[in-house]
Amino acid sequence: MIATNIRKNAREALKGKWSIASIIMFITILIGVIINVVVYKFQEQKVLINIIAGIYVFISIPLNVGVIYSFLKLKRNEEVKLFDFVKIAGKNFAKAWAIFWMTALKLILPIICVIVAITLYTIMMFTSFKAGFGLILLGVFVVLIAIFYAVVRGLLYILAYYVAYDHPEMSIGEAVNESARLMNGHRGDYFVLVLSFLGWGILAVLSLGIGFIWLTPYIQTALICFYDEIVEKDKGNAKSKKTVKE
Repeated sequence: MIATNIRKNAREALKGKWSIASIIMFITILIGVIINVVVYKFQEQKVLINIIAGIYVFISIPLNVGVIYSFLKLKRNEEVKLFDFVKIAGKNFAKAWAIFWMTALKLILPIICVIVAITLYTIMMFTSFKAGFGLILLGVFVVLIAIFYAVVRGLLYILAYYVAYDHPEMSIGEAVNESARLMNGHRGDYFVLVLSFLGWGILAVLSLGIGFIWLTPYIQTALICFYDEIVEKDKGNAKSKKTVKE
């Protein structure tokens, strides 16, 4: 699985659709900007800010799922309107959060490892003169290992929302477990694909973030192409096994 080919497939999938994809992304970014401006303007009103922040967090996961599903439709040449992602978010509100919490439940051990490692490192920092440089270096190493472990485990469930879209008959647990099954052996490919956008990400930052209006749809479509390729490969493997048995 080569990242270059997946990015090429993503560009081909977006031909004639860049406008609607970028406008959808602009709207979602604008929502975040507006909320940040409101928070800044009313920063002295702590209660109001907490309420706004709470509402934003509450809707952010479903909105993100709405955007993902909109790009799935675009990639598969289905009709998508500008504010369909909001309707999709509302329709899948409970499912979006259920998958989020199910994934979080699967990652409890890695999360605990990261928290413990950071806590131990913080304690070492406060006692740095007694602990010595070697012990502090060991603490940094432990923190990095814990984060690496959490990331590697987390990548198993990265396709859960895609699976849930293609298989509405599946339960939340089944969708999350199916993501883990599909991603087994492909986490390195996913990491390389994401890393291949690093240069574009730097350019987007240098453009004061404006570049993300086009870069984010590109990345999201590439991830969908990545998912579709894994599914096709999995189907091919299943057919091969069936043929061998027969």
